[in-house]
Amino acid sequence: MLYDDKWQDAYYHALHKCAERYRDMIEEGIEIDDLSPEMIELRNFTYEFMFGTRDKLPLLKLNRWLGYIQGVLIERGYTSVTAERDWTRPLFRPLDFAS
Repeated sequence: MLYDDKWQDAYYHALHKCAERYRDMIEEGIEIDDLSPEMIELRNFTYEFMFGTRDKLPLLKLNRWLGYIQGVLIERGYTSVTAERDWTRPLFRPLDFAS
């Protein structure tokens, strides 16, 4: 195993926090004015992502899903690359150098 269980649990937890953040962004946008079918689908996909973090789907798959969700939210103006970098860095950076 490349990483131990403690590291993997921390990584799944960080991904889950991202999922909750994006769920909340989408729900707020839908409540305000963005009821487009694309955003409804993104909301559903975000829930699937969140459940995937709970069920411990493969990390490579979850990272692709995370990037897709982030990309759509950035494209739609819900957030920015800079905001996401600043928000996720404290979650993931310590895991890059875990001892």
